[in-house]
Amino acid sequence: MADLGRPKKFKTTEELELKINSYFEEINKENQEAKEACRINGIANRLHERMPTMYGLAHYCDLTHETLIQYAKDPIFSESLKLAKEKVEAMIAEGAGTGRYHSTFSIVNLKANFGWKDGSEENKTIIINDKRKEI
Repeated sequence: MADLGRPKKFKTTEELELKINSYFEEINKENQEAKEACRINGIANRLHERMPTMYGLAHYCDLTHETLIQYAKDPIFSESLKLAKEKVEAMIAEGAGTGRYHSTFSIVNLKANFGWKDGSEENKTIIINDKRKEI
């Protein structure tokens, strides 16, 4: 049966990867320009930089987030999007640790979108008198 949906915006991994790389380059360029503007104007560089997100990537690619998820399920594009997602995750985690990104927002983002959890959220099971109990 023919695919009745909208034609794919990206036909090849190369097209998608060019757009992904362009997204990260644009974020880096914007952040460098903001730092330079602060330096030139004598403003203390206390602003937080633009944080990459998968929603931002989807928007940059002129896709909805849901469509980006569908691309990630396609074997042709899955590896490229997995690497992009891991890069976003790494940039957020590293940026939160260095103060580049707002730490609270970074933590919420990592928990909501990347499955991160606080150590205190772990469940432990103990066995007492041959009975399992979650604590």
